[in-house]
Amino acid sequence: MIEGSEAEEFYYELWPKDNSEEWVERFGSRPYKVKWRQVGHSNDITELRSLMTSTEWHVFSSEQLKQFEKQKVGFIKPTYTILLLSLFLLARIKLPILILFGSLYSLFDKIGRENNATNGEKRIFETAEPTSTVISLEDIHTEQETVKRPRDELEAKRTPLDKAHQEAINNLKDEVTAKRKALDKAHQEAAKKAKRTALEKAQQEAAKRVKDEEKAKRKALDKAHQEAIKKVKDEAKTKRKTLNKAQKKATRKLKDEARAKRKACNRAEKDEKKAKKTALEKAQQEAAKRVKDEEKVKRKALDKAYQEAINNLKDEVTAKRKALDKAHQEAAKRLKDSRIR
Repeated sequence: MIEGSEAEEFYYELWPKDNSEEWVERFGSRPYKVKWRQVGHSNDITELRSLMTSTEWHVFSSEQLKQFEKQKVGFIKPTYTILLLSLFLLARIKLPILILFGSLYSLFDKIGRENNATNGEKRIFETAEPTSTVISLEDIHTEQETVKRPRDELEAKRTPLDKAHQEAINNLKDEVTAKRKALDKAHQEAAKKAKRTALEKAQQEAAKRVKDEEKAKRKALDKAHQEAIKKVKDEAKTKRKTLNKAQKKATRKLKDEARAKRKACNRAEKDEKKAKKTALEKAQQEAAKRVKDEEKVKRKALDKAYQEAINNLKDEVTAKRKALDKAHQEAAKRLKDSRIR
């Protein structure tokens, strides 16, 4: 599976890196160091030269600079045409801008050198004073040698520099080709990775859809199962309620029957106890009556005997009192008789 970081970190190199230090190490130093910035105007040609050439390439005479300034106007229009074409090709084939402007500079320099040489020859012929109407072959040859000598010297000086510059451009082209191949390979790998990512994403989405469908089916089955369980529970609850109600009713009936039986038994026991109590009380009353009668008889007999004893005692007391009264009377009479005497 492709990691997201590799796909996110992959970018096309739309703007080249600053390879000026590497250029100086390989092809010599420069008179001054400039900061890499966008070069898109004609007044930046000198800075572009300082980036693309060595110090020896900047040795120009004042005459050559003047000639360059004069000839610069002559190829402004094709320069802008080539510049626009290069920018269009840059957007199409994604060439590094450093190599593009290097190639443009070499083309502009070549055109400038050819124009300078041609203008120099024309200027020599134009400035030469006509001494005579007939010019000998020696004069022409001498003038040609005079014109050719500085040009050959200049070409001899520039040939090694042009060769080194061309080698540097070729090396840079090779590097650009290698980089382009690497970028194409990376782009193809990125496209493959993107396709693989899209395929894996589609597979993941399909798997997710299948999982979602299975989840929905499982939820529906779980819901139906829960509803069936709830229905069975409700039916069981209803049956349990009915059974409990019938059981409570039967229990209540049994309790009522047991209570009625217990009441009947209690009533019978109470009646039996009451009958026994009544019989016992009656027997007790009869026994008490018999005891009372016996006691009454005994009391009557005792009263009768007591009365008889009292009567006897009274009779005895009366007799004794009478005897005492009689004896007293007799004693009183004798006392009286004795007093009288």
